[in-house]
Amino acid sequence: MKLMITILLTLVTLGYQLHGQSKDKQIKELYPIIENGLWGFIDKSGKVKIEPKFRSAGQFSEGLAPVRLNGTYGYINLIGDFVIEPKYDVAYSFQQGLAKVYIGSKPYYIG
Repeated sequence: MKLMITILLTLVTLGYQLHGQSKDKQIKELYPIIENGLWGFIDKSGKVKIEPKFRSAGQFSEGLAPVRLNGTYGYINLIGDFVIEPKYDVAYSFQQGLAKVYIGSKPYYIG
């Protein structure tokens, strides 16, 4: 019985890790581009997935990318919709569920 539980837990853990890796692979398939001074994103075939409209952009991580629009940063999803509205002076990519942002000169972590 202990062996079966150990095997089951191992399979669940491996499945979770593999699912996370495939999700990260999907996310990493969008690459930032710059056209006429504006940032957008393309896929690995070169097709524009998110039209260039941002003043700056970071890498996608955990399904979100920090982008600057009209002087402040927010976070977009893989289709280019804001899921965290622009309100930060500086914003970094998410890592392990948290992202460092600045309002004024004060750092904060959001998650």
